[in-house]
Amino acid sequence: MRPSDRGRGVATRAIVGMLKVAAEMGLSDITAVCEVDNSASIATIERAGGELLDRQGATVRYRISVAR
Repeated sequence: MRPSDRGRGVATRAIVGMLKVAAEMGLSDITAVCEVDNSASIATIERAGGELLDRQGATVRYRISVAR
């Protein structure tokens, strides 16, 4: 994310768009991965319904259910 786009809802809109595409593809969930110290990404993923799957080294993985 470019610094000029931070705090403007760009990442949230991107997740919403990805969830729409995933629903059109018939997927039931998606996996989101980010760095463990990226609190902004973690907050965005969690607001989108992300449930923590695991932590592997410096990364965390979340599952987000796709609404149909």
